[in-house]
Order: sequence, then C-alpha cells, then structure tokens
Amino acid sequence: MVYAVDGVAFPVQPDAYMSMSSDQVVTGAQRTVGPGAQMTKELLAEKLTANCKWTFLTRDQFLRIKRMRTGKNFVRLRYYDENTDTIREGQFYSGTMTYEPGPTDASGKPAHYKNISWPFIER
Repeated sequence: MVYAVDGVAFPVQPDAYMSMSSDQVVTGAQRTVGPGAQMTKELLAEKLTANCKWTFLTRDQFLRIKRMRTGKNFVRLRYYDENTDTIREGQFYSGTMTYEPGPTDASGKPAHYKNISWPFIER
C-alpha cells in the first residue's frame, strides 16, 4: 500500500487491487539441457515494485495525481512494507502512467479517466 509520493498524499487512495511485488535482478542466468538439468543465476538485487491503480477518477483527481509525477524520474514513496510490518519511505523510479480518458464534457475536456495505472520500481 502506497500512502504518499514526495510527502503528498494521493487525493484518492489507489484501489484495493493495487499490487506490490519483490522482483529479482539477476545476471548470468543459464541452464543445462538433458536429464537432471540445472539452472544457475547470479542474484544482483531484489527490488520492490509497486503498481498503484485506480478504476475511475474525476478529471480534477486525475490531474492532481498526474502533477505528482510530472518532470520526475525518481520519487520518495511512503508505503507499507509487509516484510518488516512497518510504514517505510524509499526512493523509487516513477514508471510510465497509463490511463483511458472518458467521454468529453461540454467544454470538450474529458469528464473523467478510467483504468489509471502508475508503477514504481525501487531504486
């Protein structure tokens, strides 16, 4: 669960299906062929990945969240770490935000946005 980006809380918390995972960064992955085949790899690091998702946001909510990432490669996240059962802060890469604009209103601007996803990868 992500609570804040650079000290600013989301205007709307991500939906309950927000995902967190721990990914391994490896090199030299190899495997042998045949009976008793073995796999080897060199573990370089384990990185936490968070993917914040919203099903539906008003235009104002969406624009506030989008401004939280504008012009930034890395952000400071405040998040729940289930490994330590604590609230922590750390530096994360701000990934590509994806979204779908909804129908336009009388002004010609999207009235809402849906299927918004904003991924983060631990630095």
